[in-house]
Amino acid sequence: MLDSNFLNETFSDLVKYANTPSEKVINYQTASNLKQKFNNFEVKENSSSQADIKDFIKKYLNYSVNTGSNQFFNQLFAGRNEFGILAEMLSSFTNSSMYTFEMAPVATLIELKMLELIANKSGFTNFEGKFVSGGSHANLAAMMVARNLADEQIKKSGISDKKLVAFASEDSHYSYSKGANILGIGINNVIKIKADAQGKMIPEELEKAIKKVIANNQTPFFIGATAGTTVFGAFDDLSALSKIAKKYKVWFHVDGAFGGPVIFSENHSKLISGLDMTNSFSIDFHKILGAPLTCSAILINGQKGILKEVFDNGEGTNYIFHDSENSSYDLGPLSLQCGRKVDVLKLYFLFLYYGLDGVSDKISDLFNSASYAKQKVIELGNLSLVFPGEFLTICFQYIPKFIDDQKTINEFNFKLRQKLLESGLSMVNQSNKNGKQFIRLVTVNFDLTKEDLDLFFTHLITIAKKLENEY
Repeated sequence: MLDSNFLNETFSDLVKYANTPSEKVINYQTASNLKQKFNNFEVKENSSSQADIKDFIKKYLNYSVNTGSNQFFNQLFAGRNEFGILAEMLSSFTNSSMYTFEMAPVATLIELKMLELIANKSGFTNFEGKFVSGGSHANLAAMMVARNLADEQIKKSGISDKKLVAFASEDSHYSYSKGANILGIGINNVIKIKADAQGKMIPEELEKAIKKVIANNQTPFFIGATAGTTVFGAFDDLSALSKIAKKYKVWFHVDGAFGGPVIFSENHSKLISGLDMTNSFSIDFHKILGAPLTCSAILINGQKGILKEVFDNGEGTNYIFHDSENSSYDLGPLSLQCGRKVDVLKLYFLFLYYGLDGVSDKISDLFNSASYAKQKVIELGNLSLVFPGEFLTICFQYIPKFIDDQKTINEFNFKLRQKLLESGLSMVNQSNKNGKQFIRLVTVNFDLTKEDLDLFFTHLITIAKKLENEY
């Protein structure tokens, strides 16, 4: 039996933690310090008391990153959606798995309905899809479908001598290379295509690379475009790239893990125009829509039935998949996974709470926050935009007085970000591109205000001025 008093008290403590403004995003500690504070995480021979568990939870919260803080700008996700948390709890309490309708009847129907909604917003027809464990999993699934279509014997006979080659932007997510590793394609057979000054894959360079591969008697099998690159937030030109994919009969996938949800935006969906001409699309809802981690899906356009064809083993599964009046709803045969959480509830609750119009408005708010932050960079002294951007990442450098060589400026910005992290006042990420080390601010928190951004820049400038004195 569950101890309701213990659960109620613990839940109350968690809600109090979430609702109590904190001066710090993180109580920064080194790994060695954390090990000492938690007794090196040793497991005792005897059982722990409820008091011991509560003490651990308190310490865990104290030393964890507060990703719900309005001073957390570090990742492509932020904030804390209470209805998403409620959906996560409902999923955990029911503890169902998504492999059969029998095990998750309501959740299965919800997932199918949400996939239909995503497909309609994407312009996909004769579609199918599934929720997966994250954007990397979605990209892997797309590559696997493309691989099996390009080499039809591979499912049963294994990798042949056929040399398969994939293509992705130089600014694409590393999951394309990881997928090539897992699938036996080889990371050297993922050709990175040059991006233009706006961070978009150059179509002419893609076609040139495909021609070269064909001339070498290799088989181009997969083009991975990106809708919202991780650093600059760039959207590849899907219309132009799709024409090349069609010309050479290559599977065309879009990694929309970051930018994909703009399909739900009345004002910004044009960023992803041409999506309807692609073969597959991955999308995360735990990034700019604020669902708790993880909540991701992959959609296939125009080839309903291909997921089952690729992923269904068909043997040794009669212990779980049974012929019945509802077996056509079973989602397990479409998946790499067997056991799978009911992640779709987090998306469904988000739409229940905000509605489609409300989600569209919230996405517009995120863009407004990005515009405000970008203007702050332009107006404040010593700050310089590294990349103009069209999405929710603001990339900039602090330019110290009396320093004009790029190497020292890069070193300064690396130290600045680290000192800001150690202060715990704000948490922001950094990156390096085109010879510049810079700070990357991400505005993906639904609750973000102009005052929050003002405070971030105050923290940043204050620490930068102190660091300047050391140079």
